[in-house]
Order: sequence, then C-alpha cells, then structure tokens
Amino acid sequence: MDKFGSAEEILANLTELIDLKEALPEKIVLLWGNHDLAYLLPGTFFCSDYRAFYARSLLRIFATNFDLFQLAHQEDNWLFSHAGLSKQFWEKTLGQQEPADAGALNRAFSHSPEKFFLVSRYRNGADDYGSPVWADLREFIDEQAALPRTENWLIGFNQVVGHQPVAQKMFYEYAGSKMLWIDTWSHPFYHIIQDDAVWEIRI
Repeated sequence: MDKFGSAEEILANLTELIDLKEALPEKIVLLWGNHDLAYLLPGTFFCSDYRAFYARSLLRIFATNFDLFQLAHQEDNWLFSHAGLSKQFWEKTLGQQEPADAGALNRAFSHSPEKFFLVSRYRNGADDYGSPVWADLREFIDEQAALPRTENWLIGFNQVVGHQPVAQKMFYEYAGSKMLWIDTWSHPFYHIIQDDAVWEIRI
C-alpha cells in the first residue's frame, strides 16, 4: 500500500491477493505491514505516501477481510513478519517472557493493535524501538561495527523480514539465531537453507 503503482493497480493487486488467499488458504499467508495498518486503523497509524482519496475503499477491504491477514507466520523455528520482532518489543511492550511465537504475536495484535504503533528514531519516530510492522534494520544491526545488537536480538529462532529496502538480501547470525532481510528488487527469488531443506520465496 505504499507509493508504488496507481490507486487502481494497488486495489486490483490487493483484491487478487485476497482472492488467492481464499482459494488457497493453506498455501498463502498475508501479513500486515505498516502501510496496510495506516488504512485499517486511521488516526492510530500514519505512514508516508498515505492516499486519502482511496482510504475508504482500503478500509472496507481490510476490515471485511481482517481474518485473512495476520501479524506473523511461523514455520518450525522460522518467524516471518513485515519488519522483524525485537527482544525489547517482545519483553517490554508485550510483557512476554516465554519463547517468542507467531501465535502469541497474532493474538496480541488482535486484542491491542495500538501497541504495534511503535516507531524508533531510525524511522523518524520517538520510541526506543519499533514494532514488528515498523522496526528498522538498524535496530537489530550496528551498521558501523557490522554486528548484531544483542539487546534487540531474540535467541532461539530465525527471522525473515521485509520492510527495509536493501540492495541485496542481508543475512546476520548471532548465538545460533539468524535474520534475513529480503526487501530487494535485485533478485527474482531467495533460498533459505535449513539443514537439508530449501525454501523458495518468490517476489
């Protein structure tokens, strides 16, 4: 729902994605992103490139199909979200001490979506850290040192995120837990290697 494409193209693409999800519910996962929530929760979320002239249409589509979307998705110990789950958000904002999982994230969003409007200074916000729809790569990685920020790095599972435009896919590992950023137009697909399995993500 960002600046790419005309309003007609965006609406048509969204409708096609929803139709695909309804046709293949076990194979298609639709994740909430910050630009989507700007239309689902007007007045609570705000994003750049917000287009007021078709906000009502998008609000109707998102509200009608709310149950088809989710905040996070999990496959074994791989967690997928729009921007990434930080240790601080999990423990401080959600008050969780148990190992992170997509089910708990989705329940928290359904009950209190306003908690997910946290934006750090890296995204021109005022919060100490961002939510899984707003987090910035620099909250997880010290770019100067090229090392993970241990205060934000969740241990025990791997993450795949978008949100952050990168020239090519970025991969970091700390204490056996991996993070992969894939929001790039430079490659037609990505391979995520886990033991003998290969997962292919097409964009």
